[in-house]
Amino acid sequence: MIREAAGQDDAFILEKARAATGIGPRLEVDLRLLAENPKLPCKFYRVGQSALFEHTGVGGTLLGTPEDSAEFSDFLTLLGVRQLTSDGWLPPGWTPDPLHVVVFDPALPTAPPKPVPVLEESPAPGEIMAVLESSGPISTPAIRDGAEGFYADLCVRLNHGYAAVYGVREAPDGPLVSTAGAYCIGAEEAYLSGVETHPEHRGKGYAAALLGALCRRYSGPRRVSLLCRPRLVPYYRKLGFAQSPAKALDAARPDPL
Repeated sequence: MIREAAGQDDAFILEKARAATGIGPRLEVDLRLLAENPKLPCKFYRVGQSALFEHTGVGGTLLGTPEDSAEFSDFLTLLGVRQLTSDGWLPPGWTPDPLHVVVFDPALPTAPPKPVPVLEESPAPGEIMAVLESSGPISTPAIRDGAEGFYADLCVRLNHGYAAVYGVREAPDGPLVSTAGAYCIGAEEAYLSGVETHPEHRGKGYAAALLGALCRRYSGPRRVSLLCRPRLVPYYRKLGFAQSPAKALDAARPDPL
């Protein structure tokens, strides 16, 4: 049986979220944001006794394996979900794209970051968006409603203290050319995302410097994690991240609804 989660399910949601390294921080933050603003466009559902689903626009996140896969597939169709991030299980017919969970490990040797001209800790959301869109449409597993949805989501998280974004300028009065952020700062884990450098300014070590600054700020009291495509794992290893045994999938529904 699938039902919308209520207040008595908060402990179940937090337990599932905190056990899902690299995927769970967003759900934990969204739960806290919903408590402050119930009108936010996301909902939690208990899927039987073993799985948790968060619905956000045309996307969603699934933790656990539904007991009735046919029922859950029909439920996704009813909601119009076309993109799904999961911790390993997908409904039949979905096209998976593997995601590696990597976690910052202070014990690992790291390459010293190159110095950057100007590191800014709180650039304006509009400038962040300009960098993120410099390589094309925003496509991150955490955000499924295009640039407008991403901008609104980012502003809410920044305003409530659940996100922190850094940027690089090549001159104090110059445009932002690189950005990275902790987009979900939970009680036990900070999830990094939005790592992007304008195509004309790549190869200068800006992204590595931003990630290093974020890891120094949040590692220790929190685990710092991110999701990446397999080809990027070696890059993050050089920065001091260790591959986690946790698995994740980013999936698209190929058939029209």
